Amino acid sequence: VKMSQELFKKITPAVKLFFSVYDLDSNGIIEIEEFHKVCKIISQKNSKNFDEKNAELEFQKMDLNNDNEISFSEMLRFFSNMIEKVPKETRSKFIEDFGKSLEE
Repeated sequence: VKMSQELFKKITPAVKLFFSVYDLDSNGIIEIEEFHKVCKIISQKNSKNFDEKNAELEFQKMDLNNDNEISFSEMLRFFSNMIEKVPKETRSKFIEDFGKSLEE
């Protein structure tokens, strides 16, 4: 199922922001080391223990072509697929909440 253009336009800015947080060296690719660093920082900020295995699983879910890197298009496809599973009546709220969580 193709995502509607309207939904695509809504999530792209939020995914760009999310991607930029993880792309520490701004080279357009998220390597596993960058992903782990940011996950550790987020865990510490939320007073939680960093779970390396869980971070590895999350990275693998977003690395759609299994090249040990996450490109922007992979991340966008990952979040698009995730949002497609959210019921239509709650999608806008889900996207809005996702955007707000990035601002914190």
